[in-house]
Amino acid sequence: MDTKIFQNIHTIAIIGLSPNQQKDSFKVANFLIQKGFEVIPIYPKEDIILGKKVFRSYTQAHNNHKIDCVVIFRKSEKCFEIAQEIITQTPLPKIVWLQLGITNIYAKKILEDKNIIFVENRCIKIELQKNGIS
Repeated sequence: MDTKIFQNIHTIAIIGLSPNQQKDSFKVANFLIQKGFEVIPIYPKEDIILGKKVFRSYTQAHNNHKIDCVVIFRKSEKCFEIAQEIITQTPLPKIVWLQLGITNIYAKKILEDKNIIFVENRCIKIELQKNGIS
């Protein structure tokens, strides 16, 4: 993977960021925070996760932050709906990242049609570590 996609990425919204410390979404978010990224939690419950204000939707988070990258920890079948929400908000994020085991060809199409870098079925933490950010 080309590490250049991480250039100028500062704020990462994580859709499906669980407050459960045993969940991968929590571990990945914690790693990203430790590496200096601003993490924006999006989750239907909780008010604070990892010391950060939790938003209920991408739109709500976008209205409060300039988001460079969106990392999705939701079931594959939910990703098209999420992608539709993402493309209604401007400015658009540079990257939409579906974690390991998550794919959606329809989300891929509409996001790439908007020139958003689309990554699926990969762990952002693992990719950053492979590229020397660990």
